[in-house]
Amino acid sequence: MLSEKKCYMCSEIKPLASFNKNKWNADGHNSECRICQAIRRKKYKQTYAWKECMRLERNRRRARKYGCIIKPITREDTEKLLSLQENKCNECSTDISDREKRHLDHIKPFSLWGEHSIDNVQWLCISCNLIKWDTYE
Repeated sequence: MLSEKKCYMCSEIKPLASFNKNKWNADGHNSECRICQAIRRKKYKQTYAWKECMRLERNRRRARKYGCIIKPITREDTEKLLSLQENKCNECSTDISDREKRHLDHIKPFSLWGEHSIDNVQWLCISCNLIKWDTYE
């Protein structure tokens, strides 16, 4: 049995203890060392894709917790909603064309048994969404 392995990321030969176990690989270990794997994961966690994925999963978990109805909302749906709102906050009409300046808000929040569907969401600027919190009028 091998006692060393070459990391495909850094090309260094390291002892098997430097590699996480992976039963799907022939030798039973990952092809990248733990250090390279940590660096790759750290870089990925800084990307927008990862943050968006985590945000969506957090929303799904909250919806299940409150027993809400979940209807899938696609990116196309949210972009269409944003164009219907003319890239403006639904409360104060501030320009929210920049992705960092907007939140997709549930009109009737999960805590009040609002559903997760395109009919129950609106685009708000960050400050309006934080002021609104979990109110429903």
